Amino acid sequence: PETEYVLNEEYCTGNNVNVLVVSDRRFMLRLPSNHMITKNTIEELQNEIMTYANYKRSKGGYSFIKTQMLDVSGKPCYVHLYYSAEEAEKEMGTFLSIIGKCHVELMTDHLVTAHTELYGKYFDISGSGMDIELNSTSIMETTKYAGMTVILSDCIVDPVKAMERFTLNTFVERTFDNIFNKADPLSLKLFLRHNLVSRYFIQFVTLILRSAIRKCLIDNS
Repeated sequence: PETEYVLNEEYCTGNNVNVLVVSDRRFMLRLPSNHMITKNTIEELQNEIMTYANYKRSKGGYSFIKTQMLDVSGKPCYVHLYYSAEEAEKEMGTFLSIIGKCHVELMTDHLVTAHTELYGKYFDISGSGMDIELNSTSIMETTKYAGMTVILSDCIVDPVKAMERFTLNTFVERTFDNIFNKADPLSLKLFLRHNLVSRYFIQFVTLILRSAIRKCLIDNS
């Protein structure tokens, strides 16, 4: 069956997941790393996922993939777990870069308000603030999920198709994210309603053509 909803981590607030599951809508939902289903799935499958039989290719590249059934609010759902070494390297690099910046901010006493939670979680600060150590336990707890993605669905059995759908969804979102480019502020007339609507229409037609070409290439590959 066709999926009605393709949702990202931002949807997972409060009781939204349970409400979605019991709504009888066909859905795919990418869960955040701090969600209980994500944590439990990784704990259960991380020692089984990295085998040659689970090494599969999707349009987003190669990943280790494992699927299991899970009862969510009384409804059977598919939980797809993906591990990408390439994504793990990227996420680790980004995370360690942020931690490095936070450490410099603490050492130089140039604190950033937005990093307050990071200071408390990933650093042990004692005395007058001059004794600063990394909280290795918190860092290890966070980084153990690097490269892991969990998708929950009540209708998509094939984990490769599920990931390909999310890859296509990301492609569409990025296409429209670029509707405003760096040159726009230099010409205020581009923000007139007529011109902006026209740009959206042209972008939409372009997206249809690009998607059709992309589908033909995928079908023929």
